[in-house]
Amino acid sequence: MSAFAAKAVQALGLLLALTACTPQDPALRPVVQVNRETISVRQLQDALERQGALGPEQRAALAPQVLERLIDQELALQQAEALKLDRDSRVAAQLDAARRELMARAYAQSLAADVPAPTDEEVAKHYASVPQLYAQRQVFRAQELLIDGPPSALGALQAQVPAGADFGLWLTQAQAAGLRVQPASVLRPTEQWPAALQGALPALADGQWTVVARPGGLWVVQRLGAQAAPWTLAQARPAIEQQLWAERRQAQVQAGLRRLREKASVTYLGSMAAPASAAASAGP
Repeated sequence: MSAFAAKAVQALGLLLALTACTPQDPALRPVVQVNRETISVRQLQDALERQGALGPEQRAALAPQVLERLIDQELALQQAEALKLDRDSRVAAQLDAARRELMARAYAQSLAADVPAPTDEEVAKHYASVPQLYAQRQVFRAQELLIDGPPSALGALQAQVPAGADFGLWLTQAQAAGLRVQPASVLRPTEQWPAALQGALPALADGQWTVVARPGGLWVVQRLGAQAAPWTLAQARPAIEQQLWAERRQAQVQAGLRRLREKASVTYLGSMAAPASAAASAGP
């Protein structure tokens, strides 16, 4: 083989190698090279997605800043690998936990991937089933007290404020008991109140109050006024479709996990044996 032919073969081989290494998927193409590593279009897109809902102009404006953070992250990663920090037991445990969480979430997403969207009939039925959220939706003006404290003190406070008492008694008694109180004046539509209050507030007359339990404390609300703000079926449709679809996806994931548990061998050990077994038997 002549020297020219040898060089031609060598050049052709190099060209083929480069072509094979060039990503065909545009999302895999690099946008920047950091030492010997690259950051791809997809990595930048994923990072932008994590910034929340952004319009095209916002994404374009934010992209350079996000890319600079990815470069800093890549440099830190390269240095951490050079120092073999992934061999540190704490780092290794965190990496394993992150991997487990990611893989479990990916499996859950695969279980819910084929859940169909709700039909028009199902949307209409849901709309009619909760009129206080849609056809009879209101915006409530209210005073609220978020009261935090130990259960015994909260129980004693409730015993000191009889039904029909002046709303201000809640504040004075809670402060006298040394409980943490956060008062506020609020204006909220029905859907922004917790489920326990969505039905209670429409039933109250202006000036009346109600109390519901909340994690770590009580939620005392006095209705001051209300204004009708109904949603038509067309206005409510996007929210209803999203809610029903999310509920179905969650139900399908839970059903899939139950099937896995039925087939699996799970043995609770040590101090967790009794309480964990009881919790598993009770179910979600």
